[in-house]
Amino acid sequence: MPSSSSETKLLITERGDHYVSTENRAIFPVTDTLGTTTRDEYDTVYSVLSNADVDLDTPVPIYEQTWRHLLASRHGRLQELTLLYLRLQEVVESEDPDRLVCDRDLDTGYLSVAIDISDAYDIPIDTQGQQSVSRLQRIQRFLKNTVLVLPFLFDQFVSLLLGFILGRPEKAKLALIPSFGRFDSMGPAIDKISNSGYDDYAVIGTSHVSSLGATLKWKYLKSELDGEPLVSLSRFVTLRCIGRQIRSYIDINRGVLFGKSLKRELNDELESEVGITLEKTIEYSIYDGFRTRDALSIFYYHLADNMMSKLECEKAVIGGLPPSRRAMLWAGLKNDVEMYYIPHGAGVVMDSSNPPAELTQFVSGDLEKRHYEESQQVETQWECIVSGRSYLTTLYEEYKGVERTPPEDGDLQLLIATQPIRGMDEVIRDILTAVAERPDSVSIVIKTHPSESAADYADYARGNEQVTVTESDLFTHLSESDLTVTINSNVGIESVLAGTPTVSVNKWDPITDDALYAIYGEIPVLRDQQAVFDLIENLDADSLNELYTTQYESVSQNYELDTDAAENMKTEILSG
Repeated sequence: MPSSSSETKLLITERGDHYVSTENRAIFPVTDTLGTTTRDEYDTVYSVLSNADVDLDTPVPIYEQTWRHLLASRHGRLQELTLLYLRLQEVVESEDPDRLVCDRDLDTGYLSVAIDISDAYDIPIDTQGQQSVSRLQRIQRFLKNTVLVLPFLFDQFVSLLLGFILGRPEKAKLALIPSFGRFDSMGPAIDKISNSGYDDYAVIGTSHVSSLGATLKWKYLKSELDGEPLVSLSRFVTLRCIGRQIRSYIDINRGVLFGKSLKRELNDELESEVGITLEKTIEYSIYDGFRTRDALSIFYYHLADNMMSKLECEKAVIGGLPPSRRAMLWAGLKNDVEMYYIPHGAGVVMDSSNPPAELTQFVSGDLEKRHYEESQQVETQWECIVSGRSYLTTLYEEYKGVERTPPEDGDLQLLIATQPIRGMDEVIRDILTAVAERPDSVSIVIKTHPSESAADYADYARGNEQVTVTESDLFTHLSESDLTVTINSNVGIESVLAGTPTVSVNKWDPITDDALYAIYGEIPVLRDQQAVFDLIENLDADSLNELYTTQYESVSQNYELDTDAAENMKTEILSG
């Protein structure tokens, strides 16, 4: 039905700077509005969603937990979209528009929220021809996931054949399951266990593509695990295990991606605790969040169940808590295995659900432990042991006592540590714009995250001699730079320990969390473009030295640095 010229409209757009409100048209800028969310509001909704008592009636216990990854900011985004609904609800009740109008290029998740508001308040909506997630898109997601898990299945069949030749792996009371991509977090603890004389352990190699291939690579092409009892996770596969994996995969796709059980359970929880219903929004979150890594968690669960059982494992240590590792965690708990967790990060606020209370987590210092104990996001506390983080204690020892060379005015270099999260491009643009206003020449190094490539940011260096984009060694560039800029990366604390002060640029907290070192420490968080401009304009040797001195003192107080973190972990694991 065409709209009349006299009706009032509410235009929903991602950014409001391209539109002007008129007498008959109000603007709802999604990004700006989400930026007004308070920490208490965020934590309240997070607690409701992450601790929801959802019964999916699935044959795989892990999926009772894995669905919570739909809350994450990168996949699913249910937390963000629920908060957006509450904000849009306030505006609709205040403005009482006759019609909702969605901007032509509105994100599909935001569009789904607008449709749910339209249904709840019986307001006509103009979606500009866009639609929320269709059944065809869900079928495409299922087919894509299925194709992407085939290499993992093939790897298991190869390992099955190999097992007939090599026999079963030896039993071990302790399973060490590092993340090969973040080996520096857990590697030192493995070394300590190996050198302690304890030999009743196995190092389990994993990969989302080929556990066998990744294990062979680390066994023969890498030196970090020389002499270690390294075994591929896929070596524990059986035909019966593969059968369970395939049946569970089909059942969960039928019940979650195409069925209504998860959507119904989540809506019941939101209606009971928050008073809202999100039909289209939850459909979108399931579609967006149910990706290959979640699908693989089903396969990991059954394979890890086999591994724990065949090893007759009593203890296991995991690195990281993505869906696959959570699957292994729950498989361990099913087998009454004591589970330990060595994170990579130095205390970024949680982006997914709470781990189970039975888990023992090694934390970087009293600050991180206190945060988890006091956080509104935590409903049931798991055990946290202050051990320090190995790569941080090593960094501290390496740079302790090294004289910091102060920059000369007019000869500044900024390091931007990128992250694969929303807002990174906006941070870079703000820094470049601010630097262009200075009378002197400031060089900028854009150091890419390990999961990114220089090509992702090449446009910033094109035609700008002040900008260099690199994938090379982080600490080389830290030692040459005068200030590090990040959103909430671990690089922030690493930079301070290496002698370079840090600032965080985060306009999106709490949707994008501040790092703990910024929440509780002396690392400033710049919340808007003007704050970035003011900082860059006033940068000089004196301000940088003052910034570094206060930051180094704060980091030294809040993190366990003057210790042997790997030894602390080893002692707890072997004696706990």
